[in-house]
Amino acid sequence: MIENETKYVVEVGVADSLRLDILNIIFTPLSIKLLDFVPMQSTVIDLGCGNGCMSLELAKRFDYVIAVDNSAEQLQIARKSAEQAKASNIEFLQTDVNSLRKLLSSKVDAIYCRFILMHLKNHIEVLQALKDCLKKGGYIIIEEPYTYSVTSSPHSIGIAHAIELHLAWSRRMGLDFEVGSRLAGYLKSAGFNIIHDKIVSPAPVKSFQKPEGDVIKLLHKNCKQQYIEAGFAISEMNRVEREIEKDMANELEIQPISIAQFVARK
Repeated sequence: MIENETKYVVEVGVADSLRLDILNIIFTPLSIKLLDFVPMQSTVIDLGCGNGCMSLELAKRFDYVIAVDNSAEQLQIARKSAEQAKASNIEFLQTDVNSLRKLLSSKVDAIYCRFILMHLKNHIEVLQALKDCLKKGGYIIIEEPYTYSVTSSPHSIGIAHAIELHLAWSRRMGLDFEVGSRLAGYLKSAGFNIIHDKIVSPAPVKSFQKPEGDVIKLLHKNCKQQYIEAGFAISEMNRVEREIEKDMANELEIQPISIAQFVARK
């Protein structure tokens, strides 16, 4: 049994949809390049699909997509987006990694996941469970943070403190927000054959660039309740929030986190 927390670490549904849209804008230009490794005549799982942004990209390219998430609210938004896009080749499945294989009618050709392992524990066991969902020779595409560092020019105290707080919270929760730096070893231990690995950084974002410039502000806002539950002082969170607001009044160039990209085969 994989012992993983199935509760989302940030808000879900409409409350978090804009943050996910921003991440999609920032990172998807890098992500879609990885899809060329997988044949177009494939059934692909989008693991942790969130509001379905990447599911739509997968549906444009592959025969069939199974969008998987453990949140009914996220799936409701993803389903509505697919209906609006007339993407009829997407199936939606509410489950977690523990139960995924039992709910699949058959094994799949590929699994795609972005920023998922960073929110889970027991990474080798997770990867082994995912391997069991793949056909022989099937592909897994994984993107995870390599260094969880966001820089800005000029330097922003607010952004620096927001990231420090988020990392401190992740450590308190037993999570690894820099799992990308260890992912090669985990994949090999799980029995995968790595065929591609690369460290990439997205293009910088301007603080006045909307909606992308609000990504740090939204991250801090949407995690406040989790911070409180983990025992962080409300006064500390409010201080960081004021610092972010003050710094964002100036034009900053923000460099988002670098990510590790892996493509591996069963």
